[in-house]
Amino acid sequence: MSTDTKIVVGVVVTGLSACLAAVAAHVGWSFWPALLGIPLVFAAVAVGSHPGGRSYDAKSGDDASYNGFAPSASSWTDGGLTVSPPLSVMLPGVEHECPQPRMRLRSAADGYDFRFAATVRWRESANMSPVAHSDLAAVARSAIIRRAADLLASRDPGEVALVEAELAGALGARLSDATGLLEAWAGDVSLTLSDADSERMRRLTEIRKDEQVWESEREYEKHRRAYLGGDVLKSAGSAVVWALARKEDSIERAVDLIGPLALLSAAANDTDVAPVFRHLVAPEFAAQNGHVPSPPDASNDYDNYGDDDDHADPEPARANGVPRTTPDYIAEMADHLGFTSSDHRNLFVGNIVNVLKSMERPDDAESVRRAFYPQQDLDEPLFDVGEPAPAASVADGPVAGSNEFYDPYEP
Repeated sequence: MSTDTKIVVGVVVTGLSACLAAVAAHVGWSFWPALLGIPLVFAAVAVGSHPGGRSYDAKSGDDASYNGFAPSASSWTDGGLTVSPPLSVMLPGVEHECPQPRMRLRSAADGYDFRFAATVRWRESANMSPVAHSDLAAVARSAIIRRAADLLASRDPGEVALVEAELAGALGARLSDATGLLEAWAGDVSLTLSDADSERMRRLTEIRKDEQVWESEREYEKHRRAYLGGDVLKSAGSAVVWALARKEDSIERAVDLIGPLALLSAAANDTDVAPVFRHLVAPEFAAQNGHVPSPPDASNDYDNYGDDDDHADPEPARANGVPRTTPDYIAEMADHLGFTSSDHRNLFVGNIVNVLKSMERPDDAESVRRAFYPQQDLDEPLFDVGEPAPAASVADGPVAGSNEFYDPYEP
């Protein structure tokens, strides 16, 4: 008889004895008959607790006590009557438990497995046959593992603490297994990750956070570029309005920024500085893409050469930013006057050199000579001076194709 059965028998016998004593006192029976009836109650309950009474041992011929086992099944063979080992009897309603060792279960992330452990508890169904299964503990563990695996397959391993609490709540419910043999549930649920997987998840979390910050900063930068390039620096005027809107009480400061803002606007749009703002920008920065703009009031004709104007515009620069020199102007004038042939060009340049010398400008004369005749020996004269020409030749002017030229400053 198991401990649970003994407890039940004791409670029943005590209750029946108390009821018998109460009835005897009420009816008026004598004390001794009632006292003798109590052992009879004990005997009846004891006999009723052994449904099979006794089992017969075919080999020894003795009666064996039941001792919590069902009667042994027997069968006839050629050697006589054989008795199979007794089958253990598990009373319906009695709870049992067994440990579930730590094992790996898949998670929603490929390659990251949960480590699951628990204490499995179960009880047999009321209509279960005593010989229905030989290892109900395995049935209970299988049911709990299947329930845990179904839940964990869709859970993120990065939230292992939250999933552990959810799993403990789900496995705490008493549910029948697929065979209907028992009801199984679990307690002391433990869910973890391996140390290596925990470190990887921590690093992935940090990387994901850094990536989110970087993505936000990139979007912020894109919005700022679009705002500055497409709105603020769309034109020099919009840039000036933007500067004035930032500090409405600093009008003089906004005026001082017109030139730099015009330059920024031109650079942002890959264009030249607008003519109306060029006088506010340094000449070396006024041009974009190799184009050198002329001053706003400059004229491209050569009628004004030699004018002494105190308010003349600064000397224009070359495309590479180097200031223009006297040979540059002489070459440009020769091109403008149409002196394309070498003879006419030499005659024109030679006269210019003599004019510069006569006006006591030897440095300019020498620079022109070096620019147009770089291979000429500096100790030799620019042109060969032969015998004086006849008067008729002088009167007729210079002869094309010769190195002699007419000097208007000689008598």
